[in-house]
Amino acid sequence: MSAYCFCQCLCDLVVISHQHPVLVLDLGVDYLLVRPAPSTTVCWPAAGATRISSSSQYQQQQHAAADPMSDAEGSESGWGQRPESDDDAGPEAEEEETGPRAPEPTYHPDMVPGVETGQDVVAFYGKYGQDSPVKFFYCVRAPEGVRFRPYDLIVVPREGLGRYPEYFTMSANGVMTIRKGIQADFVPLSAWVRQTSLFDLVSNIGFYKNYITGRAFRRWHKGVRRKNFKRIRSVVEKKLFAARPTFASVLREIQLAVSELRSVNLAWANPNHMYTLQEYGELQVATREQKAKPALDSIVDKIQKALERLCKEVQAQAVLYQESIRDASELQDTTGVELFQSGAGGRARPMVTIKQEKLDRAANYARIMEELSQLGAFVRLADYLFVEGVMACAVQAVEDLLTLLTAHKQQSDKQAKALFQVFVAFEVKGLSFSPDETAVLEEINANTLEGIISVAAGAPRLLFMRAFAHLFEGKPSGLNTLNILRNMGYLTSLRGSINQTIIDDFTAAKEAVREIDVGYRKIWDFGRTWDPDAYAAQPRNLSEIRRDLVLQRNWKGSLDRMKTNMAVGCLQIDAKPLRAELVPITAAALERIKLLLLNMARQATLAVLDDITGRIQMLAARPTTLDEFVQYMMLHTAQLDDRKLLTNQVGQVNDMYESLAAHEQKVPTADQVKHDDLTEALAMFQQQLTEGKEFIADNKEAQAQTLAGNVASVNEELQGLVDSLHTGKYVDASADPDDVVADLEGVLQHISELGEALNMYNQYLTLFESPTDDLSQLMMAEKEANS
Repeated sequence: MSAYCFCQCLCDLVVISHQHPVLVLDLGVDYLLVRPAPSTTVCWPAAGATRISSSSQYQQQQHAAADPMSDAEGSESGWGQRPESDDDAGPEAEEEETGPRAPEPTYHPDMVPGVETGQDVVAFYGKYGQDSPVKFFYCVRAPEGVRFRPYDLIVVPREGLGRYPEYFTMSANGVMTIRKGIQADFVPLSAWVRQTSLFDLVSNIGFYKNYITGRAFRRWHKGVRRKNFKRIRSVVEKKLFAARPTFASVLREIQLAVSELRSVNLAWANPNHMYTLQEYGELQVATREQKAKPALDSIVDKIQKALERLCKEVQAQAVLYQESIRDASELQDTTGVELFQSGAGGRARPMVTIKQEKLDRAANYARIMEELSQLGAFVRLADYLFVEGVMACAVQAVEDLLTLLTAHKQQSDKQAKALFQVFVAFEVKGLSFSPDETAVLEEINANTLEGIISVAAGAPRLLFMRAFAHLFEGKPSGLNTLNILRNMGYLTSLRGSINQTIIDDFTAAKEAVREIDVGYRKIWDFGRTWDPDAYAAQPRNLSEIRRDLVLQRNWKGSLDRMKTNMAVGCLQIDAKPLRAELVPITAAALERIKLLLLNMARQATLAVLDDITGRIQMLAARPTTLDEFVQYMMLHTAQLDDRKLLTNQVGQVNDMYESLAAHEQKVPTADQVKHDDLTEALAMFQQQLTEGKEFIADNKEAQAQTLAGNVASVNEELQGLVDSLHTGKYVDASADPDDVVADLEGVLQHISELGEALNMYNQYLTLFESPTDDLSQLMMAEKEANS
C-alpha cells in the first residue's frame, strides 16, 4: 500500500460514533477516548475516569466542553464527577443479570496489550484509524545498539516521560517530537511510515549497513598494526648499530670513507683521445697500480683507524665498569639503601635517587658489555660495507668501459672519438686489421676486465686484519670478493655486452673498408707486378704513354681522395699507412704529370683560401639586431662544425705541396705566397672563431632579454586582439555581418603573422637554451577568432 493510500485510509477512519457509550479519561491536558465493547462494561477503566453509560450523558459532556461558562452546571450535573454506574444500581440491578459477571481486567491507561513499539502503533492505527479506542501513544527511542536506528520507538507510560530528554506522541494523524526547550516538530503518519521504509531500505545497503562495524574494525586493525610496528621498531633499535650512540658516529665515518670509493677509477681512458692497443693496455696497468691501489689502501687505513679507536673506547669503558663492580650481586641490588652515606654533611640521600642510580648503573653495565660483545659484528659490518663499495666500484668501472665503447653509437652527432686506432692493410685475399679482433678482445678481457677484478679481490680486508683477530673465535670467514664478482650475473652480462660490442664493431668495420678494397686493390696489384726497368725498356707510342699517364693520374687522384679515417663504433680505422704504401707505386709514372699536380695544388689552394677568407669576413661582422645576432650565432655554430673540414682541406693542400717538394718540383713564388696566405688565413679563421665566441658570450644575455621582450610584446598584442574581439562591432548585433567577417579575416591574418613570429622566437629561444613560449596566448587568440 502506498503512503498516500495509507494516509487516505486513516482519514476515512477518523469517525467518532455518537451512538455508543465511550469512556473519557482525564489525563491533564489531553483526553483519551476509548470505544467500549458492545456490552455496557467498560474495557479499560482507570482511576479518576468518568464512565458514561448513555449517549445523552455523552452529548451533555460534549456541550459542556464546548461552553466554558457551563462549568458550574456541568459540575452540578455530574461532569467531572462519577455518575451513577451499574455498581450504584443496588441489588436490584444485580438480580437482573442473567448470571454472575466476570471480574474486569485491569490495564495501564496509556498501554494497550500487544502495542509495544512504534511499528505496532502504526499497525494499530492502520487497523482502527481515528475511531480507535486509544487516541495517543507515548513513545521514546529504543535503546541504542550497534546499528543506528532512529525510527525504532518503544511505547512507555506517560508518568515516566520526565526523565527522557525527548519523547514522541503518536496518533492516527502523525508523530509529534517533543524536546525540552525546543519547539515541537510534527510529522504526518504517512510521511513517518515513508521515512521509516526508506531508512530501512538504505540501511540494508552493504555500505551503510556495515559502515560502523567496518570503521571500528579498520580502527582496530590500524591500532594493532601500529602497536606491532612500535614493538618491532623497539626490537630493531636495540640491535641496530645506527641507533646506538657509541657506534653511530663511527658508522657515519666509515660510510663517509666508503663513499670515497666512488671517485676511485679501476679503469680509465680519456673519451676524447684515441689510443693504440699498446697505449691503452699500458694506461690501464698504470691506472690500477699507481692510482687505484693506493686509493684503496688509503680508504682502508681510514676505516681501520676508526675501528681501532672504537674498540679502544669500548674496551676501556668495559674494563672501567668491570673494575668498579666488586660482586655481580651489586647489579641485582635495586633497593634504595646504601651502606655508606655520601654527600655534604653526611646527610642521607633519598631512597628514590639511590634506587635510580643503581638501576642506571646496571643498565649502563649491561649496555657496555653488550657493545663489547658486538665489536666483532661491527668490524664484520665495516668489512661488508667496504667490500660492497669495492664491488660497486668494480661494476662501475666495467659500466664506464661499456659506455666508453658505445659512446659513438649513443651520440647523434657522431663526433665522439673512437677508442682504438686500427690500421688496415691489403693481403692477397681481402683486407686485414692491425690489431685484429682477437687481439682487442684479449686486451679487454685479459688485461682490463681481469685487472679490475684482481684489484677488487686483492683489496685489504678489515675482517682478516691482525688488529681485530681477538674479536673473533678462530679464523673469521667473510665475503669472497673474487667468487662474487665472477658469479655476478650483472657483471657477466656487462662483459658479454662489451665483447659483443667489439665483435659488432669489427663486423661493421669490414663492411666499411669494402670500398677501399674495391677502389684501391688494383693499385696494390699493379705495384706487385710492375717492373720500372722493363717498362722503360719497352718501346711505347704516345697513346700508350698518354693512357698510362691518364691511368696514373686517376690513381693518384683516387689516392688523394682516399678516405683515410673512418670511425666505426669504438674503432678508428686508419688507412694512412695503406695510402702511403700505394702512393710510391705511382711515383715513377708521376714525373711527367708534375705540372698537372702543381696546377691541382694551385687550384685547391685558391679555393680553400677563398672559402676561408669569405668565412673570416662573415665572422668578423658584429651584428646589433636580434635577427642578425641569431644568424651570426647559427653562422658561428656552422663554422665550428666546419673547422675540422677546413683543417683537413688545408692539410690536403699541404700534402700536395709536400708531394711536389718531395719530387723536387719547383713551386712558383706566387703559388708559394698563396700557400702561405692559406696557412695565415686558417690561423686568422681560428682567431675569428675565438673572438666570435667571446662576442656571443658578451651579447647573448642582452639579446636574450630583447628576445624575451619581443615574445612578451607579441603575447600582449595577441591579448589585445582577444580583448578587441569582445568589443565594438563583434558584440554589436546590429553590425553588418560582411564587415564583421572581413574584419575577422584580417584579425586571423594578423594572428597568423604573430604566430609565425612566435614560432620564430621559439626557435631563437631554443638556440639561446631558454624555455620556449607555450603558445597558449596564440591558441586562445585563434580559438576566440575562430569561434
